[in-house]
Amino acid sequence: MTKSWQIMARREEINSLQIAFPNGMAGKPYSAVFEFDALNLNDLTDYSLSGFEGSGLEYDKASRIISGVPEKAGDVVLELSYNFEGEDEGAAPNVKKLFIIINADPKSLWKDIPSDPKGLYAKPDNVSETVQLHGKTLTVASRRGRSHANTGGYRDDDYYYAELENGWSLIAVSDGAGSAPAGRKGSEIACNAVVEYMKQRFTAQHSAAMDEVISANANDKIKELALPYLSGAANHAFEEIENFSREADKPLDAFHATLIFTLVKHYPQGSAFLSFSVGDCPMAVVNRDITQVTLLNTLDVGEFGGGTRFITMPEIFRADNFEDRFTFEMVTDFSYFVLMTDGIYDPKFEVEANLGKIERWQQ
Repeated sequence: MTKSWQIMARREEINSLQIAFPNGMAGKPYSAVFEFDALNLNDLTDYSLSGFEGSGLEYDKASRIISGVPEKAGDVVLELSYNFEGEDEGAAPNVKKLFIIINADPKSLWKDIPSDPKGLYAKPDNVSETVQLHGKTLTVASRRGRSHANTGGYRDDDYYYAELENGWSLIAVSDGAGSAPAGRKGSEIACNAVVEYMKQRFTAQHSAAMDEVISANANDKIKELALPYLSGAANHAFEEIENFSREADKPLDAFHATLIFTLVKHYPQGSAFLSFSVGDCPMAVVNRDITQVTLLNTLDVGEFGGGTRFITMPEIFRADNFEDRFTFEMVTDFSYFVLMTDGIYDPKFEVEANLGKIERWQQ
């Protein structure tokens, strides 16, 4: 083969060479090595790599490293100008186009569009507060999910709390179903109904009777006394949502919402938790040094099966296992009591089985 044919063949070989740099992400540090050895380019006598202007990247010829922070998504189009061994001195450089694909940061694709404050069943997009509740600090944060923020939708979950007679506290949390057009209103009604019911029914006289059986460690009696109040509050939430849906001339399932609530009181021997649950919102008590977790409910993705249940489903009140939705726990080492919706549970714990693993709480 003559020298001219050899040069043409080598030029064609380099021009057809697949040179692929790793993809980058806008706003994230990027680094890639121009691998001359792996690409068999050690016969280049001179070269330049240009086209980085405005990209946030740069090329260091000495180390053969492309680095920087890409400024935006898209293709960075580079130009490799080169000569190689065998070409005449002063020969015009050969030119080859190279590309680096910069992907968008997924977070940057999500919008935060405010919801319409004058819309039907409007509520603030984000709320938070810290209060004292019978000597304990209660911190609440409720914010709409990013899928809602991306479309200007409303926050679906809600909460309510109260100090009751004789040192008892009540905390309720509800999450409107994403598939229910008025789920956000259902969650609001459910929480308010539970608290108002307990304020009226769980009086000083009734709570004193509860104190007596708890102090006596009479567990069977505790459930017997507590059930009428817990089931009554749950049923009242159902009835209030049902009445509201009728007045609004909307189907009951338009207001689908989960519901968890707990009566709490602190005694010298420990803290008592009387809880109710329907849906996929976990409740748990964690000790001071985060080495032990006590779960207060079973989610409706497990034992109760068949997917999430809602307080707006009348069949849950007729089910044979309805009383299993109520639990009593006396915890001696109590530091953290956590009630969460699936917006927290899903990303942190992923599946129900992980709720009982203390290492997941320590992360």
